[in-house]
Amino acid sequence: MKLKTLCIAVLLATGSVGVAYATPNLVQNGDFSGTSGLTAPSNNPAYTNQQVGYQGFAVNNWTGMGYTIWYPNANDAVKGCGYTEFHYPGSGSGACSTLNAVGGTLPNGSPTGTFVAMDGLSTYQGSVSQTLSGLTMGKTYAVTFYWGTTQETQASQQLNSTNQYLAVSLGGTTQNTNQVSTPWGSFGGWYKTTMMITAGSSDILSFVSNGLPTNGPPMILLTGVSVNAVPEPPELALFGGGLLGLGLLTVFARRRALRKQGGTGDLA
Repeated sequence: MKLKTLCIAVLLATGSVGVAYATPNLVQNGDFSGTSGLTAPSNNPAYTNQQVGYQGFAVNNWTGMGYTIWYPNANDAVKGCGYTEFHYPGSGSGACSTLNAVGGTLPNGSPTGTFVAMDGLSTYQGSVSQTLSGLTMGKTYAVTFYWGTTQETQASQQLNSTNQYLAVSLGGTTQNTNQVSTPWGSFGGWYKTTMMITAGSSDILSFVSNGLPTNGPPMILLTGVSVNAVPEPPELALFGGGLLGLGLLTVFARRRALRKQGGTGDLA
């Protein structure tokens, strides 16, 4: 390969290096599949054919606030009542809490189908958060996640649609998703969202559910969370320069070898 051809090839590779230059995911247990203390759900004598959910339970690496529920899969969320109140203000696990028509496929999402559901009402506002290691203040990160909208089946206002959005915070900087309107008794599907957020001074990633009407109650589902640093131009230039330098060293070494052997002609 001629020197000019090699330089052009390396420069072209450098131009697309942003795609290949992957950065590590800073989120642990982003699909909520990692749990501890999980036992089989037990019967709830206060409710017919209902259960109080999984007992003595925690979702690894995450902190839940407000009315936040963990589900092992979509079937349990709709029919099985196999759940735990990951966090509920003022109490532990309570009665079965099923969701309306949760379904659909999560492309590239949780391999186990696990997710959390968060109440959007201000009274019981659900949220999850995680303290990340490795955040740099002022650096931009790609925050990617899957989310969906629905309601609890026992909601009192069953003729209303729900209006919902997620407030996503990274390092003290907050962005909101688009607001989604979901008709009663339906599931809005899974949305894949990526936000570019410049981190502030905090190390916390959080998702806060917001929604109406008052007695919906509107529930937002979340899974497949990842946070990756966005490579900056100087980093890409350094990476590309390293590729070019390596290529040039290879060319010079091969030319030197040919001279010693008395060879002529173009380099293969």
